[in-house]
Amino acid sequence: MVPYFSKLLNGPFVESKADHVNLNEEIEDPIAVELFCHWLYRGSLPDIPEDFVQEDFPDEESKGSAILAAETPYHHLYYMAEKWCMTSLKNQTMDSIRHFHRKIGRWVHHELIVEGFQHTPTNSPLRRYLTESAACSCLLVGPGPHILDFFTETIGLQSQDIWPAILGVIRNMVLGNDIVLDDPDIKDDEDFHDPVSQI
Repeated sequence: MVPYFSKLLNGPFVESKADHVNLNEEIEDPIAVELFCHWLYRGSLPDIPEDFVQEDFPDEESKGSAILAAETPYHHLYYMAEKWCMTSLKNQTMDSIRHFHRKIGRWVHHELIVEGFQHTPTNSPLRRYLTESAACSCLLVGPGPHILDFFTETIGLQSQDIWPAILGVIRNMVLGNDIVLDDPDIKDDEDFHDPVSQI
């Protein structure tokens, strides 16, 4: 059993005597709950669907909205796993998110970067990935200054966080290393895993 739920259902809590458990999540996302149930029963997550990226969209904004809709539940699942201290689920969700970005050749949407900073602690692997994604956006999307201002003002991303990430992206580009969007066949990357081993 998942440790969080084991303590909740077997400990000295009201939930141990109730016939149901109210999870009281800040973000209500039925797809994230479905993904969680899939993981509970099967021990794995389905990949984020990316087939739609090949479809014809009337404009770039429509395509971005479709990508955002496909990816968002996985971010919400990550926040749930973080809250419930479910390391294995966090790591699998992180793999799914990174694999998705490698497949579609885009960085994390700015709305998910903003939301991610609101729902993750400073040492979160997802936040580190979001910072790297923000750095790629600042450096490669251009023109950079207004994008950098957006991240520093909107989410309070500090210059001491973003500039090392930008320099890291430049270094990795020069060395030919991973800059978030590398080989789509690489499924996981332990640099973005939580090192604590649990379920």
